[in-house]
Amino acid sequence: YPVENPAVYAPPVKNALLDKYTWQYYDIDKKTCQQGEITMDRERILAASRAENRRGDERARHIDYESFTVGAILMAVVFAVLYFVRRVLRGEEAYDLLALFFTLYAGRYATLAFYERRRRYILTALLGGAAALAGLALFFLKG
Repeated sequence: YPVENPAVYAPPVKNALLDKYTWQYYDIDKKTCQQGEITMDRERILAASRAENRRGDERARHIDYESFTVGAILMAVVFAVLYFVRRVLRGEEAYDLLALFFTLYAGRYATLAFYERRRRYILTALLGGAAALAGLALFFLKG
């Protein structure tokens, strides 16, 4: 067989990797997986970093998301306690609490529907909004 590309079968250079399956050498850097010489263009890297983080730092977004999640869980616990006290212990109607709870629920799923564009999120947001409006109507009608 005549060798079509003799450079592929050349002896290894400093950063060359040997492919186990084809037994060919490739000049690829092990750390960055880039072929050939690696150059750092500071302005290009900074521009890419700015474009990636234009909506805020990933760590700050994660902390904001986690804090909202913990706050929503704690609010649901307080809601359950208040609903139990008002409905079971005092025998009062708690339509206002139901309206508050379903408003949070509808807002969460409306936001998910806006970003994810899934039908189940849209349906859940509509049902939560309807339940919140029903709770408000009952609160004003029955007190």
